[in-house]
Amino acid sequence: MNHRGSLLETVSVISLMLLPCTTLSADDSDGESKSRFQFRDAVKWPEPVNMAGVWNSTPCLSATGLELYFTSTRDNWGTYVATRENIAEPFQSVRKLNECPGNHGVISADGLTLYINHNEPGESANIFMATRESIDASWKDYHSLGESINSQQFERWAYTSADGLELYFTRTEKFDPETSTIFVAKRRSENEDFANAEELPVNINDGTADAASVSPDGHYLFFTSRREGGHGSSDIWISFRKDRNLPWQDPVNAGPEINSEDAEWQPMMTIDGCRLLFSRSPKDMTMEKPEAYIFEASVE
Repeated sequence: MNHRGSLLETVSVISLMLLPCTTLSADDSDGESKSRFQFRDAVKWPEPVNMAGVWNSTPCLSATGLELYFTSTRDNWGTYVATRENIAEPFQSVRKLNECPGNHGVISADGLTLYINHNEPGESANIFMATRESIDASWKDYHSLGESINSQQFERWAYTSADGLELYFTRTEKFDPETSTIFVAKRRSENEDFANAEELPVNINDGTADAASVSPDGHYLFFTSRREGGHGSSDIWISFRKDRNLPWQDPVNAGPEINSEDAEWQPMMTIDGCRLLFSRSPKDMTMEKPEAYIFEASVE
């Protein structure tokens, strides 16, 4: 059975059914970057996903809606997965992915590839991946993406487009947030490796841009930046492109429904285009006592 093909067909049907809840439109651009989103006020996720007083971040919901991958410090730093039996129920079971050591785990749209930040003490941080044969199978074959993506600097926050042909990631000098740059690597089919990583244009990369993702239709780029015009120490911004072969336009702030005086980052839209998941940490937080929480905002 071709699990990849059957799941992608299911994802496509779900997306087509639910996309009317969004205001996504690639056909009426007036040449300026506009978010074209009207968000409802962001809502904090309940336990057991958010655990009080610890770090909970990088939320990535699987296309089926039955798995939520996120980073937490509840039992040391690592990637965790919350599961449920159906989408009408809240998440109940949470476990740490010990088979995939690292953090900021992001699952592909077909549910068969997991990208993770991996680093060893004293070494550079790189992007690793694991695969599974079906959405019910265990993760295996945990390995580096190789020199086409990873370098002696720090690569992290990988995210693939819904069609699996673009890989967005951030590169920094060590963990210096003031040196962050968003890259994109491409491939012609899912049977190929990602290669020829290129920096996004300077209107996106201002020196503080990181943690990028794209909407299911590929027309909107969501990312984090501390550029001027924000609401807090770190905000979520949105850029638009009418076609994949066209450049990203000047970004706009996601607005007060998403951004606050605290720090918002790591935005990821659900596969149906109806919700934006992201992380928020208190403005006075320190890494001696890391604290962050997962939020979501629905698209009207």
